[in-house]
Amino acid sequence: MRSGYVADGLAFRERERERERERERERERERERERDTHRAKERERERETHTERKRERERERERERERERERERERARERHTERKRERERERERERERERERERERERERERERRERERERERVLLMISRRCKRHDQERATKWPQDTSLHKKLYGDVDDLRRTTSFIEETGVIV
Repeated sequence: MRSGYVADGLAFRERERERERERERERERERERERDTHRAKERERERETHTERKRERERERERERERERERERERARERHTERKRERERERERERERERERERERERERERERRERERERERVLLMISRRCKRHDQERATKWPQDTSLHKKLYGDVDDLRRTTSFIEETGVIV
């Protein structure tokens, strides 16, 4: 058997080993707590990072929506400007059509005026020929202003007055 001194030494070493194991377990628990704390901090940082990324994505989506709204406003302004230009072009085309109609009316008035002038010239020529023929026949066949002559050829003086009226006024009666 062992002596008390040796036994005490063994017990002492056993207790020391037990205390060392206890200190090791305590250090392990401390390391575990530190790891847990570290993991908790990591998780918190990850949550914050995740939340920040989420916020950043949301801000980016909002900026994209705002850019899209701005692009839509720009397209609307362009459409509005194009519609204004189209309305102005349409007004200009309408003004041009109106000017063309006015030119056509002016040409028609001019054509009618020339037609009236030709008719007036024709009537005057016809009256002039009739008067000339009458004067020739009167000079060769009948004495001046007989009642028979007036019955046959009508009143040439009326024709001459009509010719004067037409020449002065341009109105054909």
